[in-house]
Amino acid sequence: MNNIISKEKIILFLGILVVGFVLYLEFSYKKNEYLKEKIYDLQLQYSERIISNKRVVNILFLEILQNSQIADMLDKANLDVDKEINRDKLYSMLKINYERMKKSGVLQLHFHLANGDTFFRFHKPEKSGDSLLFRKSIREVIKTQKPVYGYEVGKYFDGFRYVYPIFKEKKYVGSVELSISARSIIQQMQEALDADYSMIVKKDVMDATVVQEHIKKYYHPFCASDKYYMSNGVHSNNLALKESIKNIFDHISEHIEQDKAFAKNSFNIGVNKIFIFVPIKDVSGNTDGYIISNRKDNTIYNLFIVQSIKYLIVILLFILIYYIYKQSREKTNTIEQLQNAIDKTTLVSKTDLKGKITYVNDAFVKLSGYSANELLGKPHSIVRHKDTPAEVFKDMWDTIKAGNVWYGKVKNRKKDGSSYTVNVNIFPIKNNKNKIVEYIAIRHDITELEELKEILQKELSNSNQSLQDKMNLLSQYEKAIESAASFTRTDKDGVITYLNETHEKLTGFSNEELIGKKHTPFLRNKNVPDEVYKELWETITAKKNYNGVIKNITKSGKTIYLDTFIAPILDLNNEIIEYMSIQYDISDVINVHKEIEETQREVIYKMGEIGESRSKETGNHVKRVAEYSKLLALKYGLSEEESELLYDASPMHDIGKVGIPDSVLKKPGKLDADEWEIMKTHSEIGFNVLKGSNREILKAAATVAYEHHEKYDGTGYPNGLKAEDIHIYGRITAVADVFDALGSDRAYKKAWSDEDIFELFRSSRGTHFDPKLVDIFFENLDQFLEIRGKFRD
Repeated sequence: MNNIISKEKIILFLGILVVGFVLYLEFSYKKNEYLKEKIYDLQLQYSERIISNKRVVNILFLEILQNSQIADMLDKANLDVDKEINRDKLYSMLKINYERMKKSGVLQLHFHLANGDTFFRFHKPEKSGDSLLFRKSIREVIKTQKPVYGYEVGKYFDGFRYVYPIFKEKKYVGSVELSISARSIIQQMQEALDADYSMIVKKDVMDATVVQEHIKKYYHPFCASDKYYMSNGVHSNNLALKESIKNIFDHISEHIEQDKAFAKNSFNIGVNKIFIFVPIKDVSGNTDGYIISNRKDNTIYNLFIVQSIKYLIVILLFILIYYIYKQSREKTNTIEQLQNAIDKTTLVSKTDLKGKITYVNDAFVKLSGYSANELLGKPHSIVRHKDTPAEVFKDMWDTIKAGNVWYGKVKNRKKDGSSYTVNVNIFPIKNNKNKIVEYIAIRHDITELEELKEILQKELSNSNQSLQDKMNLLSQYEKAIESAASFTRTDKDGVITYLNETHEKLTGFSNEELIGKKHTPFLRNKNVPDEVYKELWETITAKKNYNGVIKNITKSGKTIYLDTFIAPILDLNNEIIEYMSIQYDISDVINVHKEIEETQREVIYKMGEIGESRSKETGNHVKRVAEYSKLLALKYGLSEEESELLYDASPMHDIGKVGIPDSVLKKPGKLDADEWEIMKTHSEIGFNVLKGSNREILKAAATVAYEHHEKYDGTGYPNGLKAEDIHIYGRITAVADVFDALGSDRAYKKAWSDEDIFELFRSSRGTHFDPKLVDIFFENLDQFLEIRGKFRD
């Protein structure tokens, strides 16, 4: 069950769900903002058309309102004097004006008396004298004696009415009305915003005023609500509209009674539309209906596709991170198992460049009798035995400082004062710049073998013991040695004359395959330089013992590393008669060390690249920052070892960005205050990820991640550290990161010019950046530009 539902899988699943929810919220926000924008556009066009028509009406009314004869006619009509004569006179006076008005979209020109009765209709001259007090616009103009305009339904007409009062010597004598059809207004809107338009009016408004025959002729029930009529004159294809909006009926029913503008997108196969409802206001500002705009618009659909793609990318990214994590855990687990095996059989220690112990394994602790705490930070002389000559240690340091491997036998002292003897191989460890950064020593306890040799020498020198006893002892001692290591004998030309069972198991070659043949054709690794074998033969043919690590290959093709001791065997005339070789397999130690180093470096760069790729920055960014950081560190005066440590750690400066949402990290514009606070947390996220490690490189990376956004004057984040309180790693990485970021395109900006970048560094000297580092930057500007050119994206 643990394998099926692991902690890592739960975190992966929850992470995908959280990101999906965030992306959904982002989609909803952008969709609603887009719909608000479309509502605003339609409202703006609607208002502009109403106001524009009002301006036209004002111009048309100007002549009428300033004509005193018209006021006299209405005043007399109010007194029931010369009505018919004045109607004819009014018609003759304004007939040409009315014809001009119709060309401007005006359908009705209508004069009313002070009591609300009709005086004269230009569109129906034969009909007059009827009361219009059932209309709100007429009641409103009589009440306020001010201009009134808005949508209104009459018995036989609905549209936008503009009613102006007429005065004679400040006395209200009546009013004049111009009416424009809703169809005319909508046609004007359609010229500005290309879309299909419809108009709906409330049933209770229509039924209270309009003649039923007129309703049946010019209106039909609205498909989405039984409380509204739809105008045939604006949109007669009710079936087509119904098909388009049938999947948003519930949304329409929910919002249409709120008398506010609203919008909704409708997804259909192959057709994506946006429906916008804008209220139509009557003369009192009440909602009588809606103008409906519907148009094909793929913006929201495209936004949905983009968010879906982003979600798929995030899922793939999460899976990739999970895969990398699992691979790393598997490698780490394998390495830990190998280390455990080595810890039980081999003594391993590490020292820094000054010879101080930085690591010891359990086998070293157990054999020496010291605890790890007693050994760490101390020189190896703590276990030095007085019987080991000083010349041995001088030769050891001369060899390893020159970058070569030192091999030898050393007698050490335990904490309790007793001694032990080890075969020692000391390897200088170099970074990818071929600089020595530490030393690793691999030891095998040969105390028992040395004691056996002493016994052998003592026993062989005992003249009272029979030759047969001595031969028996020799046979037993030889078996003891052979059981502990690979053992071979060759003649003076290198032809194998003997090999033990351990050698057969180690190399995979049988006794029959190798006896009578030389080692080289079968066991030599082609990657080993000729100089290694040349040195070996020069040593043993000079009648000296050879001690070193040889890289060989087994019968199956597997590479093995052998801690090799070869002794020339001399006759009584001091002539070489054969060679004897004893070898220990140290392949696990060598491979584990390489695996550890490579895994650390690979994980660091991969994690650094993951952090940068989320914000659309290339892997070369972290390479350039690493190179700039090392150059600054060396010029600042840090040691080669510290500079290399910063070189390896700086790629992880922005690893905390893996915890920042895409909506913030990839925003193509300036972040608002809340988004900026979220972005600033990436420093603490990176620090919390890395701070728990005991590895020096990850400790350094944690410091870089935490402090590279601090500023020299104390205005940075996350802790507002100032000047020397900011770790030198953070101050150096700040310069390197800003220099590279300003010169590179980012999601929210274009690359700066060099002169603008240099001006920023000059103005930020002592505020953002350490002044000494800024001076170093300009003093070595050519080298920085050379690095940028070498690792350009």
